[in-house]
Amino acid sequence: MEEIRQRAVFITGSEYEGFGIGILEAMAAGKIVLCRDMAPINGFVERGATGFFLDFDMGEKDLAVIRAATKIMNKDSSSLITAKKPTTSDLRHGGRDPTRS
Repeated sequence: MEEIRQRAVFITGSEYEGFGIGILEAMAAGKIVLCRDMAPINGFVERGATGFFLDFDMGEKDLAVIRAATKIMNKDSSSLITAKKPTTSDLRHGGRDPTRS
């Protein structure tokens, strides 16, 4: 929980959640959650209020969601915490592709 408290955003790329304890802990700590749109999570994550849903294909939609979430928390992308290792360099670099200028 200490690491969650130090961050602005909680990201999980899980493709299956039995209950979503980590997400609930992040929400209890007042963190914005970025996760997949799936049951049971979409039953308690309120889009735009307590979290956002990602496709995790790192397309423009996902990048826009990441930017919006970090803007809401008035923090930069170094405040992100991930529950699972990101799958692309975009996410590791705060939503921007380091190979592009």
